[in-house]
Amino acid sequence: MKIQRIFYISATAILALGCTSCSEADEPAGAASADEYILFGRPWINPDATVGDFASRATLATEVQEFDVWGYCVPRSVSNANQLNQSGAPLEWNRKCNFFTGTPDVFDKVRVTNSGDFTNYKTASIQLRQWNANDEARYTFIATSVHDADLFSMSYSSATSGDAHGPRLTFTLPAEGSSLTTPLDYTAQPDALIAARFDHQKADGRVPMSFAHMMIGLRFKFHNHTDDKDLIVKRVTFSGEFYKQTVVDFSSDDPDFTVTDGTYSGVFTLLDSPQTIIAGAADLMGTTTHPVTLLLLPNRHPVLSTDDAHDKELVLGNRKTITIEYSIGGNEQTYTLNNFELNYIPQENSLHTAHFNFVGDQFVVMFQANNDTQWGNGSDTEVDIK
Repeated sequence: MKIQRIFYISATAILALGCTSCSEADEPAGAASADEYILFGRPWINPDATVGDFASRATLATEVQEFDVWGYCVPRSVSNANQLNQSGAPLEWNRKCNFFTGTPDVFDKVRVTNSGDFTNYKTASIQLRQWNANDEARYTFIATSVHDADLFSMSYSSATSGDAHGPRLTFTLPAEGSSLTTPLDYTAQPDALIAARFDHQKADGRVPMSFAHMMIGLRFKFHNHTDDKDLIVKRVTFSGEFYKQTVVDFSSDDPDFTVTDGTYSGVFTLLDSPQTIIAGAADLMGTTTHPVTLLLLPNRHPVLSTDDAHDKELVLGNRKTITIEYSIGGNEQTYTLNNFELNYIPQENSLHTAHFNFVGDQFVVMFQANNDTQWGNGSDTEVDIK
């Protein structure tokens, strides 16, 4: 997933782009002023998860009610990592990101709540932060949103390690399992969101936070190409060894996403009650309003083999098997798709569909990025995280 560097866009320009959900409501009377304090605009998910295909699973995030934020402005001194270097405040992120070697100077995983009209992070123990005295100071904000905030953690390079790098955000799935037979609940996969805003300045006003999905969404569609036989899909399972953790390296304003060696194994039961696809028809697996969507972490850098096909197999995990129990014309059958490969590498914040075409007496399978209704555009997504 590529995070593009985004500069400030006025409210008028945002409306011109048709992103009405991103516009900011009028500040209530007595609200703090963004001229004095660091304030956030109303967060949104890009693209809007409340319309079209994006709203078709209840456990997918449709709005950001609260988020955690890390904020950076003044880097540490090159000669003394225990001191802040105020002269570095106006520097762009790419020039100072490697010099944040400890607790950030602005926000350290501060919870921001969204009331629908405005956002707030002030509590009994946390006061609103004023802007740096230097009006030319540049800020970078990294934010996450998920039901369990402990799934995210931030780490920094040591001032004495000789391996300088920017902040690194780690996301770890809660799923556990060491056997391919361990039952897994696909509805329990958290729809974690991430946002970043680089080189924001006081003159830009409230900080806009546009969130994107950390994972890919995989759906399943059955096509019955027979003329007179109903296809009854009775049970669908997806087993395998899946990626558990990914690290986002903010050593530039184009962060890198890399999965770690950590995995979990088990079997997702995606369908366990019969679904009928009549002759000549096609339907997404699940109900009309809530088709099944499996969230998985993709591997953007599969280097486990010199065999290109094998690399592609590993972009979603290893030892993957989809098993379909079905009947056609009254005949009970079982179809198994073992450790399938993709002809593209999916990226975070993208939606994909596995098409199971029943032709003649067998399934023909095709995986496709949903380029028309999607979170991202599949194989070459460029996610704008502002």
